[in-house]
Amino acid sequence: MLKEYEYVTVRSTRGHFNFCDPSQESVSTLIVVHTAPDKKPKYSCTITTDDEIEDPDIEALISEISSEIKRYCVDTGRERKINFLQYLRNNKDFLYLGNLRHEFEELLTKKERIGKRMDQITREISGFGHFDKGRWVE
Repeated sequence: MLKEYEYVTVRSTRGHFNFCDPSQESVSTLIVVHTAPDKKPKYSCTITTDDEIEDPDIEALISEISSEIKRYCVDTGRERKINFLQYLRNNKDFLYLGNLRHEFEELLTKKERIGKRMDQITREISGFGHFDKGRWVE
């Protein structure tokens, strides 16, 4: 059994989320801490950011969440954001290593898929086989 670890994913969506001013465009960013190998979400937080975020850099996320907490006078998710921020601060080294491990495992999976596809293409261009009803038959 693989040892459990945690990693962070970030997904930003640009859109018109302000119902009072639908012309205003903003970015909603969902930050999730997952446990691996089961990939289940452990903690999550949604913030409004100026730009889309793609990299789950822990220090940058801490800065963005801190800024979000200071930005609004009224925020129904404030307590959750404060707890999430504290969790990130307390576990940033562990999460950094988890992010590296998760990225490594994703790259291994991608490498395997690419290898299989290259083998398939090699077989098809080798001249052994033919197309039958839109599928390659050897």
